[in-house]
Amino acid sequence: AKSYQKADIVHIAAHSSFNPANPDESSITLQGTKGSGAQVMFARDIYSLDERPKSLIFLSSCSSGKSLNLPGDDPFGLGRAFFYTGAKRLISTYWDVNDYKTYEFVKSFYKELLKNGQAPSDALQAAQPCHLRKGDLNALAFKIEGLP
Repeated sequence: AKSYQKADIVHIAAHSSFNPANPDESSITLQGTKGSGAQVMFARDIYSLDERPKSLIFLSSCSSGKSLNLPGDDPFGLGRAFFYTGAKRLISTYWDVNDYKTYEFVKSFYKELLKNGQAPSDALQAAQPCHLRKGDLNALAFKIEGLP
């Protein structure tokens, strides 16, 4: 918990699920399997985090970017919850992603971000074509929201 409090970039590699009937019940399974003593964080729990704003939250998990869009309001889902806590940027996925291909993609992203010093949006944009040329459509699942 303390490392999360101090971090400016938070990367969560886990399983997530979107609940379209009640987006505040959308969740990230942090440990274990649902129904067997798993540690699950719901969107409603994220709203109550009292943390300093993060420059980047990376949700490396299936369908973490899904949301319910209501007229005249922001989309409801995990992303909204993290933005409510003050996150400046959020990387999430449109659909279910392959673990190994995601791992490879994330390595490319962080190489661009940390080694090459690119902004998160530029790092994401730089990492995607390399994987697409290899036939990895998994790379298209990732999106960034928030500041460039």
